[in-house]
Amino acid sequence: MKPEELTKLATIRRFFDIKDGEPVKPAVQSFLEAMTEKRYSDGEEIVSFGADAEDGMYVIVNGQASVHSEDGKLINQLQEGDIIGELALINDDKRAATVKATGDVVCANITRSLFEDMVSHNRKLIGIFMSMLYRRTTELVNEREQIRYVSEHDQLTGLYNKGKYLSFVENEVDKYDSLALFNMDVNNLKKINDTMGHEFGDRLIIKAADSIKAVTNSKVMGFRMGGDEFLMIACNVSEAQVEMIKANWEEELKRLNSVDDGIECIIAIGVVYAERPIDFDAIAKEADERMYENKKAVKAAMGIPNYR
Repeated sequence: MKPEELTKLATIRRFFDIKDGEPVKPAVQSFLEAMTEKRYSDGEEIVSFGADAEDGMYVIVNGQASVHSEDGKLINQLQEGDIIGELALINDDKRAATVKATGDVVCANITRSLFEDMVSHNRKLIGIFMSMLYRRTTELVNEREQIRYVSEHDQLTGLYNKGKYLSFVENEVDKYDSLALFNMDVNNLKKINDTMGHEFGDRLIIKAADSIKAVTNSKVMGFRMGGDEFLMIACNVSEAQVEMIKANWEEELKRLNSVDDGIECIIAIGVVYAERPIDFDAIAKEADERMYENKKAVKAAMGIPNYR
């Protein structure tokens, strides 16, 4: 395989620290020159789950491929420049997934035996390769963290989203000795959207979220459930701490509303505290009922029966 074809790929340039205007290091050049071309047709397996990995590492030069788990479930899509099985060059683990060509695919390949032979003649190669693995691992970790963040957070506010809430309820609730649920609803969103526009509606939602963020910490999580609905969950706190959290939140909301931006943020809230054993469905229902009672009281105080 011609090394110049490989050095055009951004991933190869990053992983082997190839910089514009600088010559490729001799050990890297030798590694790339040793790679051979492999071609695959649509649906053909490049590597197979559970197979020995003597065939080593692949780089997709042209085309795309799909990654499948042991049970055949699609778990990832690979593009030009993506690397397959780099760890196969330094360990004896069997293939952890099946990779299939999507359409016609051209790969560059280096086998483990060839790599080991090259390392025996040039020890610098193993250092360069391990540095590449470190960069690749760091990049993958960063990508996964970013994907995880996006999957768990509301894009507009940065609070946790409903999916994260449902995951917490299913997997985390039983771990705590006490929980407090703050059910919150922002009033007047529809009216602001209709009369002032959705930009102002978004600003209202962001102000509500900012009031919640001000009191979140390692024990208090904030969620945007969608639209004008928010939640806070406080874990392993006392009733006195719950009252303090609520008071601090009210003070922060008051401070945010003191800014003359033409948007007053009024939030109805219902709070329920419970200790182990915790019936989460029951406290969620009670918090919802208390929130609506608070909402009615706000409406009555403002003298606007249909205020929302």
